[in-house]
Parts: sequence; C-alpha cells; structure tokens
Amino acid sequence: MSLLLGLDQGSTKTHAIVVTQSGEILGTGSAPGSLHTVYGMDAALGRMHEACAQALSNAGHAFADIEWASGGITGIDYPYEEALLQSAISAHFGLRPENVFVNNDCMGALWGGTFHAPAVVCCVGTGLAVGGADEAGHAHIFGNYCNGYYQGGSSIGQDALQHVFDAAIGLRTPTSLTQKFLAFAHAKDVDELLLLRYRKKTVEPSRLCPLVFEAAGEGDAVAISILETFARRWGEITLCMIDALGLSRSAPIEVILSGSVFKGVPAIPYRVIRNLFRVHAPNAVLREAIYEPVVGGAAMGLFQIGQGDWRTALAASADRLHLRRNLEHEN
Repeated sequence: MSLLLGLDQGSTKTHAIVVTQSGEILGTGSAPGSLHTVYGMDAALGRMHEACAQALSNAGHAFADIEWASGGITGIDYPYEEALLQSAISAHFGLRPENVFVNNDCMGALWGGTFHAPAVVCCVGTGLAVGGADEAGHAHIFGNYCNGYYQGGSSIGQDALQHVFDAAIGLRTPTSLTQKFLAFAHAKDVDELLLLRYRKKTVEPSRLCPLVFEAAGEGDAVAISILETFARRWGEITLCMIDALGLSRSAPIEVILSGSVFKGVPAIPYRVIRNLFRVHAPNAVLREAIYEPVVGGAAMGLFQIGQGDWRTALAASADRLHLRRNLEHEN
C-alpha cells in the first residue's frame, strides 16, 4: 500500500501521521523534537524515524509502505536547506527525492489552516516566520528577512524590558511592567533586574511576554503600545508576502495566523492585523490554523499527490483522532 508520511518537527516535539493518498489518517506518532542545524542531521532524522515508526505501528503498516513524505521542518530557512532536508529524508526513508515535499515549519501551520492555495501564514511564537503557498502549492518563506527586532514573543519581552530600564532613568514613561518584572525575577529593584538580565543572564525575555499581555489587559498604555507596534509590523510583512506571491491585495486570499502570541489575552495582535488587512487587503479571510501542524504537513503533500476528495477525508479523520485545534478568532 502506498502511504504518505506527514511530518511536523520543531525543536521541542516531532509529530508524524501516516495517511492514504485519498486523505485518510491511519496512525499517529510522536517523539522529542530536534533541529538539524544544532543537533545534527542524524539526530533530526532519528526523531523523525522514531515518530514515524510509532505512527506505522499504530496504523498496522511498515516502512516499506511509505512512498511519499511531506511536512514542516524547523531549520529550513533558505532554499539550500530545503534541498538538504529533501535529500536527507529521501535517503533515510528510501524514497525518491521528488516524492519528498518539505519546507519551513510555518508551512505546517499554513496548510493546517487551509487545504487550498494560494494562502499566506504569519506564525508568531517565540520567534517570527511569514510564509506563503502559491497557486501551485510551492512555498515562499521570508524567514530571516524578518528584522530580528520583531522576532515574536522574545522580542516583545526584550522591548518591554528595555522600556523598564529606560523608565528607571527617566528616559521613558513609567509603566506597571516594572513591578511585574521585578516580581517575576525576584529582584528588589531595577538595578538588580539589570544585573540579572545582562550579567547573570537569568531573565529570559520570552518568558516576560505573558506579563506584557497581562499589563495590556489591565490598561497599561506602554504594554498596549508595544503589542500594537509589533503586530502592525507583522501585518505589514504578511501583506508583503501577498505581493511576493504575485497576487493582488484585493484577492480573497486566506491568511492564517498561528503561534502562541495570537492566543494571548487581550487579543491586541489579532485585532491590529485584522484592522490593517481590512484597509489594505479587504477581501482577505483571516483565521487561525484549524488543524495541528502535522495535519498541515500531510496536506502539503496531498495537494501534490492526493486523489479524490482527499480534503474531506483528511478533515474527517483528523477530527476523529482529535487533531483539531481550539480556535480563538476568525476574521
């Protein structure tokens, strides 16, 4: 039987599903995450193998039944890395290189939000990735083109922390973030907070991001401004992806917003991007990813090789296996 291996590999978890060409998910598997640029290719492939073996066991099939592989893999930021992973996965699993469809892991979020192309995705967690799929389903990634200053939750935390430092010397407006960060770091004053951040390096900015949302929810003007500024730039980059795909901004394109930052309360980033698109891409449909990225990883391949009404079958089996995400917003 010819099966597709759907993959989603991040630095913390690796997920795999085994899918028929008609879209039915037969089994699921998981393993710890990896990153080929940090832990090496053998380690990354080993985790994929582990997750795949579990999925195949649950499906009652063997590695010999896998004919295609597709999915989002962390560490694919440049075209040469896509070719590198394609070659490595095809060699490891004994597949033809042209039967392997992989790209940046943000594309799993895109295809988890829509089984159609063209579409774009803005994925904001600790970092930031913006991608798109053209009408042929081919991926376009901005990746490291995105300014490091705007790299998701970690950058929000760093910007907010710098504001606290600036406020302490009278350079910027006082903010409730100061007391929140001091309590978080168990620091008696801003001097100690500064020491903990830059000398002892025990204050990780990404862990401060939830406190920025908390302060914004309480009406802190500084926190609200930080979230609005970052979200506006993420929205602008996502609009540029529509241009990069050669599409009109007036087209009814699907825009998938994914990542932990969009789950923050209050939903300032979502509202800012929604309002930006209402002005500059009024027919765009904004939504969160509907299914887990591993389902999107499989959809990425099925878009190329799927048979029959694979979309309906994939959605139905994903629902049955509880691979649907909890949605917060839509348009």
